[in-house]
Amino acid sequence: MGSAPPRTHDELPLSSNALLDSASGLKWLSGQQSPSGWQGVRYPNASSKANDPNVPLACGATGCLFNVSSDPHEHHDLAAALPEVAAAMRARLTALAESFFENNDTGVDACPPGLVPKDVPCACWLARHHYGGNLGPFQEIQVDASALLGTCLPCCEEPAPGQPCCCKAPDCPLPPSCPPRNGSGAEVVQTNDVTT
Repeated sequence: MGSAPPRTHDELPLSSNALLDSASGLKWLSGQQSPSGWQGVRYPNASSKANDPNVPLACGATGCLFNVSSDPHEHHDLAAALPEVAAAMRARLTALAESFFENNDTGVDACPPGLVPKDVPCACWLARHHYGGNLGPFQEIQVDASALLGTCLPCCEEPAPGQPCCCKAPDCPLPPSCPPRNGSGAEVVQTNDVTT
């Protein structure tokens, strides 16, 4: 085995609120970090009541400073003891952040309108009905709902004119155009042929 290649970068921006200097082992954080509590070997356990991992760490604008080499669990904030170092790391991260790529894109969910209960995320619905129980892309894709569910759709809202409707979604109230579910749980199929 050869020797490790020389380091080319000692600083690693972890986010716009965190900078790690691997040469010194110092990590600077700003803002509110959550979750940031400490966990035991297994969570939850006897140590987790006093150290709830969901408790936020309020570092504020001046920041928190930890030596992750000697304090890997970040128990001892060094910002008050090393204010010049904390300020220098804050300034360096501010300079680095000017070149960060920020993705402000928002996508459009691909779930067919009116089929998904409002409290069910589109990703979960597609995982069940399109990806065989696995998560997959859920935005900006083509989804043919009738192919997914056969010739009928479990309507949670009033279907569009001419759209078939299977009133089998147990977690959805039936729209007015759908006949009641039968007692056996079998699908009750209706085609909505109302014209406007």
